[in-house]
Amino acid sequence: MLEKVKATITANQLLEQGDHVLVAVSGGADSMALLHCLEALQEQYQLNLTVCSIDHGLRGATSAADVLFVEAYAKQHALTFKAVTLDVYPYKKEQKISTQVAARTLRYKALAEVMEAVGATKVALAHHLDDQTETLLMRLVRQTEPEALLAMPIKRAFFGGELIRPFMDIEKEAIYTYLKAHQLSFREDASNQEDAYRRNALRLHVLPKLKAMNPNLNQTLTVLREHLGDDESYLAQQTEVLQKKVLSFNAAPFEISFEIEAVKNQPRALQRRLFHLILNYLYDTVPTDLSYKHEEQFYSLLHAQTAQQSFNLPEGGLMRKVYRGVTFTFKQVKDAFDVTLSVPGVTRLPGGDRVLCERVTQTTAASPWEVYLVDTGEPISVRTRQDGDRIYLASLEGHKKISRIFIDQKVDQELRKTWPILVQGEEILWVIGLAKSEAHKRMNTNQYVKITYQKNNL
Repeated sequence: MLEKVKATITANQLLEQGDHVLVAVSGGADSMALLHCLEALQEQYQLNLTVCSIDHGLRGATSAADVLFVEAYAKQHALTFKAVTLDVYPYKKEQKISTQVAARTLRYKALAEVMEAVGATKVALAHHLDDQTETLLMRLVRQTEPEALLAMPIKRAFFGGELIRPFMDIEKEAIYTYLKAHQLSFREDASNQEDAYRRNALRLHVLPKLKAMNPNLNQTLTVLREHLGDDESYLAQQTEVLQKKVLSFNAAPFEISFEIEAVKNQPRALQRRLFHLILNYLYDTVPTDLSYKHEEQFYSLLHAQTAQQSFNLPEGGLMRKVYRGVTFTFKQVKDAFDVTLSVPGVTRLPGGDRVLCERVTQTTAASPWEVYLVDTGEPISVRTRQDGDRIYLASLEGHKKISRIFIDQKVDQELRKTWPILVQGEEILWVIGLAKSEAHKRMNTNQYVKITYQKNNL
């Protein structure tokens, strides 16, 4: 199996000399085999390996014991070890999403943070060929786009580095054989045998029947993905050519538009891909509740007989036809908001403005749209003003009312209602674009969060 893994790594350029690889290890069969394989390749690639084990807090003492198991292995093999504990249920409730989606989101966020903290260049995951088959079939079961059938990429960009899957050509059975040959122990996750999760039901009941009908199911679907990938690559190129010809961008307010005549007679395959390309420009992360319904609305705009027509998109998005053109944008903010920022990461605010957060170790002169905060780990948010808001200003050696700042800066009354204010805890640190507090500079440190406010994607 190791030789096959080597071949996959070489063919897909998954590793480079001197890579620092963060290996996500749950303690299960797949991840323990992956860690062992990467150890075997350490000398060949001069790898620096860091092991990361994440407790999602969903299985009580059992999941905590999994982390301890991985930690013991890492110590025995003189590997750097990092443990992360997640609090999935509050996040699930806050975001109104499923347990599995919440766990996945927080897991990848944690991996990104650990990757940055240890200086890793790659994150290695133990997804294998059977996982790939499950993913493809799961996406077939629910409504999906054709390109989604390509399932999981063997590598992709990930927070300044890469996320890699060296086992993507390996079947589960081969992993068990490898573990037995090398006398490697692993932990069993009892929840994998529960039918409550749709993926488990597919794995336990559907896949065995499909493989009985076609013992080479994994290979058959691999060929299908390869063919789909070839087609998708060509269509993506043609869509890129089309978008360069037809799309126009406006910065403030942020808008993407095109003339209907240039698009309505294009093949439906290119229209659909152009629609999704526009959405990728419009959103930092395309909302999960975008659906086939929105595609159909897009097609209807291309052929609408009325002079003006519009449809709402998730998260305040809007697509509208005005005479001979179609425009994608965000509705203007009219209501108060309070949004917790992703650190590190990019957060889109209601109305389309973005806030970029980066962890840095030194500061430079900041523009009116940048600020440096001490990295205390405390949540940072952007909200609209509240009664009695004040900000500490060193020039005054005291606090000043936000309402007075608006008056002094001659901010329009309507704009004051939704003017963004950056807050950490109970303290206002930045009336964005207008005034910065000096409170956060009272601490001596070299750990900062650099925050950049980007107005309508500027």
